[in-house]
Amino acid sequence: MNLLKESSRTYLKGIIIFIIGAALMIPTALVKELIRERQQLKSQVEHEVAESWGKSQLVTGPILVLPYEKHRVNSSNESWYTEETFLVMPDEVQMDVKVKNHQRKRSLYEIQLFEANCSASGRFTIPEAYIEMGKKDRLKWEEAYIAIGLADVTAITGKPTFSIEKSNYPIKTGTKVFNRLTSGLSVTHLHLDNNSESFNYTFNMSFRGSEQLSFHPVGKSTLVTIDSDWHSPGFVGNFTTSKHDIKPDGFNAKWEVNEFNRNFPNYWSGDQYNFKDQWFGVNLVQPVDDYQKNMRSAKYALLIISLSFLLFFFFEVLSSSKMHPIQYGLIGLALVVFYSLLLSMSEQFGFDLAYWLSAGATIVLIIIYCAYIFKNRRQLVFLTCILISLYGYIYTILQLEDYALLVGSIGLFLILASIMIITRKVNFYALNKPSA
Repeated sequence: MNLLKESSRTYLKGIIIFIIGAALMIPTALVKELIRERQQLKSQVEHEVAESWGKSQLVTGPILVLPYEKHRVNSSNESWYTEETFLVMPDEVQMDVKVKNHQRKRSLYEIQLFEANCSASGRFTIPEAYIEMGKKDRLKWEEAYIAIGLADVTAITGKPTFSIEKSNYPIKTGTKVFNRLTSGLSVTHLHLDNNSESFNYTFNMSFRGSEQLSFHPVGKSTLVTIDSDWHSPGFVGNFTTSKHDIKPDGFNAKWEVNEFNRNFPNYWSGDQYNFKDQWFGVNLVQPVDDYQKNMRSAKYALLIISLSFLLFFFFEVLSSSKMHPIQYGLIGLALVVFYSLLLSMSEQFGFDLAYWLSAGATIVLIIIYCAYIFKNRRQLVFLTCILISLYGYIYTILQLEDYALLVGSIGLFLILASIMIITRKVNFYALNKPSA
């Protein structure tokens, strides 16, 4: 009867401990919300810096724009002309881009920025289809121009240059009436006529930017190479690199795209095709920043609290020491405060150092508190080792990207196996009397 009564009290205490653990998820959720707020504040600061330095950059072109007046006739045999454009993509685009990384510190945050120098060359061919249109339409050779798209022209540094057959041509801001490019540059006074067939071009442009640098593969053959001192690029877009090499001090990458890889032709009239969804490039940002690591760490709060409570519960079951539910609650709050410490310290010292400072402070606090509950030194040493191992295990998972799920699953399996092995001889009907 006494055994049943003692067992009932233990089970009731276990339920109370479970409720306390569940209640601790509320302050944990508040810490996660705080992390999100700080992350949003950083994003706001990054946006403010990008506004003055340069936004994400998308380079398009060059594209030859040939205006003409299209002759139209209605059913009443009335005729008139409408303004149209004929777009010609280059036969070749060879672009060499040098990218230098810059860091700007604003308040607590380090913002990643870049400066790029883009040198390109290639060749245009005037399609026969455009010249044939001159038999019934009015070709406006004098208004022909070359459009070069750039997402943020306010970030251009120095003076861009453009030459055709080694002769320099003036560059103006804006892409005139070409509605496929809302921001960029235009090269005018090309001196083209009905006898024009093809011409070679080169251009050079330097600009600043942040977060991403990308390109549209407008040429029949597009070759883009990037050399940068950024150490952790993320290649994005519809086309993968044909070659890339990533080193601790930078990377180089090459893209090769031909006309058969894209979904638009080399020339067309009006708005028949759109190349905006065909692009490739590189992200030049930290792949996992400290706030993302903080959030990933906070997601393991349930695991740390559960295993810690389970450890203390088995200490009670396997020894004469007893803990009050309030003591469980205080220890649980200490485990939650760890994440607040981690967030505040990581903004000052970086995530790695902040993690171990916060973990060390939390472990010392819990051990000092438990020294007055568990008088057995061996239990305290064992508890210390378990807490260090637990925080070390979480830290290892946070450092991994490709193998985080695998290591986490194996770790949880081993933890569960260890608990089952340790408690395999416990008689839960006589909790204070382990069976032989």
